Amino acid sequence: MGCRFEVWEENDTVFAASLDEVDTSGNRVRLLLKDGEIIRREIFANREDCTTKAYRSGKVELGLGTLVRNADQSYAFDYAPVKPSPFPQSSFQVEVYQCSKDKNRYWAIRANGEYSFSMSPRSWYHLVAYKLSGPKSAYTRVDEKIKDGFKFIGCRIYDHETRTIKI
Repeated sequence: MGCRFEVWEENDTVFAASLDEVDTSGNRVRLLLKDGEIIRREIFANREDCTTKAYRSGKVELGLGTLVRNADQSYAFDYAPVKPSPFPQSSFQVEVYQCSKDKNRYWAIRANGEYSFSMSPRSWYHLVAYKLSGPKSAYTRVDEKIKDGFKFIGCRIYDHETRTIKI
């Protein structure tokens, strides 16, 4: 209980892959829930196995959540205050910025402005992706972040296989 998960839904089944290690061996877990009950639990040996195998079938992303047990013994998720998009399915270069007030907080953007990524307290410092839309250009979004105290630290590659950006 209290483990943090990335949560998505397909048909009437909720899928959840752990963001954190669930034991001292570094294992992670994927849960399948239906009607508040855990119907399957799978163990993955490391983050790469979990991200490359656990996430393949997810269609509708619900967000990041902490697993909780209700009074009626059913399971549910207490969601973080973020609404991420599904991660992109291809790798590409991003510009990475670090917050000057919080050195664990990062923001990245694809040069064409299609996606941004964030690691912040709102996402428990786990990487989340956002599919961008609207009239703002990538330049305008970067300018806003710089005004908020973010500093450019370099260009990196978003790796779709591991769903990571090496900082």
